[in-house]
Amino acid sequence: MVVNGVETNFPSEELAMVSVPAPIESAKVVTPESSDGVYSIDITSGLPSGCAEFNNVEVSRNGNEFVVDVTNLVPNPNEPIACTSIYGYHDSKSDLGSGLTAGEMYTVVI
Repeated sequence: MVVNGVETNFPSEELAMVSVPAPIESAKVVTPESSDGVYSIDITSGLPSGCAEFNNVEVSRNGNEFVVDVTNLVPNPNEPIACTSIYGYHDSKSDLGSGLTAGEMYTVVI
């Protein structure tokens, strides 16, 4: 089985992974080149151990607020497993959408 690009000796059925919030290293909203283009967000999230692997980015919108959830997969904490303490990074880009109004305030919560 490969975990975060490293071959392990653990059969995949023995390694129960759970989803956890990823640490956020940086985030930047990217404006579109044209007025009808799509806004996006560039995110660098952390992989806090050799057993952590990037899982997903989910974006939801409620009015003028965008909520961005970034998650990693890690071994279940109830199943002790040795992991290297190597800290890694994952770069993601997600769409925020189009049709935003110039001069209006929007909030992005990560």
